[in-house]
Amino acid sequence: MILLAIKITTCCKRGAHDWKSKGKEGLRGEYPNTTVGFVHIDDVVAAHILAMEECKASGRLVCSSSVAHWTQIIEMLKAKYPSYPFENKCSSQEGDNCAHIMETSKIQKLGFPAFKSVPEMFDDCIKSFQEKGFL
Repeated sequence: MILLAIKITTCCKRGAHDWKSKGKEGLRGEYPNTTVGFVHIDDVVAAHILAMEECKASGRLVCSSSVAHWTQIIEMLKAKYPSYPFENKCSSQEGDNCAHIMETSKIQKLGFPAFKSVPEMFDDCIKSFQEKGFL
């Protein structure tokens, strides 16, 4: 039996645990001045399954649906969920706000379907948190 090591690279500096603690502990004063990649957990699962089942898969496969600045995310969430508290100020810390894209053509050539959108990702995340009583 031959086992291949394939690395699925996902990009998200702040995960669900940050939103959970934020909901329980309250606001922290400002949101990060960063542009980061986002990916829906369902896409991560699908990418891992594809990588295991597709014999042409090799090397690193980038799995990230989109790149956005936290300002965009906060504005989207405020509009959709006005009853929840959100930070109103962007951090003044410089350095992590580098515009970039995620090159996903390699995984798409293997037959990966379209990634779920950032709004869909956050809608599903918030729905899950609501069901579990975190929000």
